Amino acid sequence: MPTANPTIARLDEGLVRSDLRRKLEWLLKIRREAAEGRVVTRREAQELAAAYPGALRELDDTPLESLEERLGALADETLPPWALPTWLYHATLRELLEATRRGLRPRGALVDIALATVAEQLALTTQEVSALALPHARRRTHARPARRKPESSAGLVGRAQPEDDDPPPESDPPPFEAPDDE
Repeated sequence: MPTANPTIARLDEGLVRSDLRRKLEWLLKIRREAAEGRVVTRREAQELAAAYPGALRELDDTPLESLEERLGALADETLPPWALPTWLYHATLRELLEATRRGLRPRGALVDIALATVAEQLALTTQEVSALALPHARRRTHARPARRKPESSAGLVGRAQPEDDDPPPESDPPPFEAPDDE
């Protein structure tokens, strides 16, 4: 996938390919063991999520055949069109999670920020990145309204949350906001 971003252009396709192959083999192993009645341990799930943020949802949402097809496509000489956006999505989400551990507060859902970041890096839309990186996701957006400090707590209990099929926000907010001085 051509890109004007010099950092992305220098990425080693072999690294992207081997890393995604490792992830897909891991997902297939878990899926096959589950078919035999074995339950994934909490530790295994945490290790997978730490290595590939978002992979647990991928494990739940992606049919076995699609995982196998993607693994097979990585054997081709040319990197499949979904490979770089997927790899960047996991890497970006990992960086965002690390930033939250350091105390930065995201403005919006991390998945949406990761998709927007990858879209900008690859000169694609967030919908294109989502379709390439998360083709079987049940939700295309994880957007939630920004949290605001209420002037009073009256009327906040039981307030409806956005539905899964609510449209995404019109524009992407800045990814992080400075902590409030309280």
